[in-house]
Amino acid sequence: MRSGGPRDLAPEVGACIDRVLAAAGLEGDARRDVLADLRAHFEDGLAAGRSAADLLERFGDPEAAGRRIREVWGRTGRERPRRRRMGWGRWMGEVRQAARTLRRSGAVSAMVVATLALGIGANTAVFTALDAVLLQDLPYPDADRLVRVYEREGDVGFNYLRGPVIQAYREWDDVFTDLGALYTYREVGGDLTGGDLPERVVVSSADAGLFATLGVPPLLGRTFRPEESLGSPDGFNAETGSAVAVLSHALWQRRFSGAADVIGRAIEIDGVRREIIGVMPQGFTNPVGSQPDVWVPQNLREGDRNSWGNYYLTSVARLQPGLTVQAARARLAAHADALARVRPEIGDWRPAILPLQEDLVGESRRTMLWVLAGAVALVLLSTCVNAGNLIFARALARSRELAVRGALGANRARLFVHLLLESALLAVGGGVAGLLLGWGALKGLMRVAPEALPALTRPTLSPRILLLGFAVTGVALLLSGLVPALRLSRTPPAEALRSGGRGGTESRRLRSVRSGLVITQLAVALALVVGAGLLVRSFASLRQVELGFQPEGVLTFEVHLPSTRYPEGADRVRFHRTLEQQVAALPGVHAVGATSWLPVNGRYNIWGLSTDPGDLENDDGWSQADVRIIAGDYFDAAGIRVLRGAQAADVDMEGASNVLWI
Repeated sequence: MRSGGPRDLAPEVGACIDRVLAAAGLEGDARRDVLADLRAHFEDGLAAGRSAADLLERFGDPEAAGRRIREVWGRTGRERPRRRRMGWGRWMGEVRQAARTLRRSGAVSAMVVATLALGIGANTAVFTALDAVLLQDLPYPDADRLVRVYEREGDVGFNYLRGPVIQAYREWDDVFTDLGALYTYREVGGDLTGGDLPERVVVSSADAGLFATLGVPPLLGRTFRPEESLGSPDGFNAETGSAVAVLSHALWQRRFSGAADVIGRAIEIDGVRREIIGVMPQGFTNPVGSQPDVWVPQNLREGDRNSWGNYYLTSVARLQPGLTVQAARARLAAHADALARVRPEIGDWRPAILPLQEDLVGESRRTMLWVLAGAVALVLLSTCVNAGNLIFARALARSRELAVRGALGANRARLFVHLLLESALLAVGGGVAGLLLGWGALKGLMRVAPEALPALTRPTLSPRILLLGFAVTGVALLLSGLVPALRLSRTPPAEALRSGGRGGTESRRLRSVRSGLVITQLAVALALVVGAGLLVRSFASLRQVELGFQPEGVLTFEVHLPSTRYPEGADRVRFHRTLEQQVAALPGVHAVGATSWLPVNGRYNIWGLSTDPGDLENDDGWSQADVRIIAGDYFDAAGIRVLRGAQAADVDMEGASNVLWI
């Protein structure tokens, strides 16, 4: 027995290995390499729980095996063994063997799974968002018939609607089946009282047409009636509307524990006592804006705030069945021209409609998502190539083992299946981890930055996303495991034994495969680096854009004063003056100011502006301006530099209603 022999194994196994080595007639490094691989073969079987007798029976005739090893070692080719059909049992055996092999190299396997998980997770997160924004239907019946309604003057932008226009558009029943209105600028926070503890809730003002347009019935009770926005019921107030309210499902559960008898109960919002008339189903929300807790009637009575010059309403409508957007636009144009002839107050403004989903997504957001999808696809390709390199390096370290298996009778197909099964197990592990990682990342993003996606989009792990995850896993398997499996299974055993032995070098063929994988990875990485560089440059350019104000060190908050508690303008002025004085007295406060709208918040307040006050009937002298109402030392607090004229702090705001800065 030579040094390093198999005497520490079971006697019958050691005797078998001795007979193989004797029949092979190998010397030196070749003998030691084959001995090591034979030992590993039997040790793996014993570790898996097989008996020595079973292993020897499966191994076959030792002398025949030794002769085949000698034949393989002495030439570069070998005969193709007779193919045997693999049944289900043999497939499961190969899977178990692949799993055991992966466990032996746990560190490398974990690195491959983690690498694939990062790539698949990034793709899962982005494509889930893409599916939610671009592919999923909006959560309303027949959502393809829903349109956003604007007013437009010529080709200049899109504006909100006026109250009288809402009433006029509703009469065009050859275009719309229903049309609803919302208070545009924001969901207003309100103080909900009447229970054990007060609660700050989000209140949305809407009319009856909104619920009819969206086609979602209440879970309990009813929604608004048309007259509750027009002032006929008792208790109507021009500021607060009728004294009724519809609850969201979340508030119903949170505040009333899902009580079935909630209809008819009273709540107080900002001191206004309202009767609960309905509860909306879970998941229902406005088509624009954030999720409200309570809906109250929107005042649409002509007069009050509903003048021909006040553009403040958001409108959503439902087209007649079978009517296309293009045909609806043509009918609207004809109706609007006829309306302008009898109601000159409408001016040059005409209705404009956009499909609701298109309006919510927007072209810029759509383009951004597709660009992001392309970027993460490159990330997936890079991670797959990186995983392929790890798998390839790991397989090269086992080339002698594979060569011995080939010499002992395993054909190329069997070796290919074994290698591909190992890659498949790694890809499946990476796929499952990637799906969980991507889904968790997206949910985290929605909690941290809910405005990143439109309000109506609900990213879910739908069957479509799961199917995509399986497809991406399959792509990862092909990219990371197929090439190494093909190349290594086709390498002649003698070449593998020589190149894998002590002092051996990789064959030219294997070096070319590894070089190809490295070049591919470098090319993809270069594309990603270039894209990242462009992104960083764009971000740096955005940082250098002059905003007109200094956001550093500025703290903002909103204050909503209920009209029931502060009915007079003097009361509100007194509150703001007191608040300003108290905030200014705080340590570290340099300046305090107030404004109706913060800068660059995506909202605007359009006023008509005449450059010829002496002739207000002259249309050529009118233009539009986005107006902010300010108080206190607003410019200094916001870091806005006044180029010429008085500072805000130098002006008596209470008596300065007729001054402005431009």
